[in-house]
Amino acid sequence: MRLELKLLADVGLVGFPSVGKSTLLAAITSAKPKIGDYHFTTLSPNLGMVRLNDGRDFAVADLPG
Repeated sequence: MRLELKLLADVGLVGFPSVGKSTLLAAITSAKPKIGDYHFTTLSPNLGMVRLNDGRDFAVADLPG
């Protein structure tokens, strides 16, 4: 049996509803996730790329609760 791991992102933001995961993703990346003041606004994963000053980058995912 051969298993292959496929990653959605390098970092996943997981937490309780309405704690600011989508707001954090919008602040650190150029992603435009839907941000609302009600529970369960995020229904599907939102992805964004963070670019560091030294040229490295990594993917961040806002995952639905």
